[in-house]
Amino acid sequence: MFKLYRGRVIPLMLFRTPKCGWSVRTMAYIPERKFVMEYVGLIKRYEECDAILDQTYLFNCDLEDGTIKYVIDATDYGNESRL
Repeated sequence: MFKLYRGRVIPLMLFRTPKCGWSVRTMAYIPERKFVMEYVGLIKRYEECDAILDQTYLFNCDLEDGTIKYVIDATDYGNESRL
């Protein structure tokens, strides 16, 4: 179980690239399945996002049956995880 209340425990560096803008990289090795940070945004129904599916800041929430019913849209509200 992820412990969100502890916040981010992996050291990260935010930096700006000349061609791609802002980015994030780790400052330490990240073990497999290790929590890094929470992805923050608005939860929307998949059908609402048909017109914006090509945007960068959408994260699909897959269910057990493999269908996508919701997405997290970090376009307007997000944190460093969308970099």
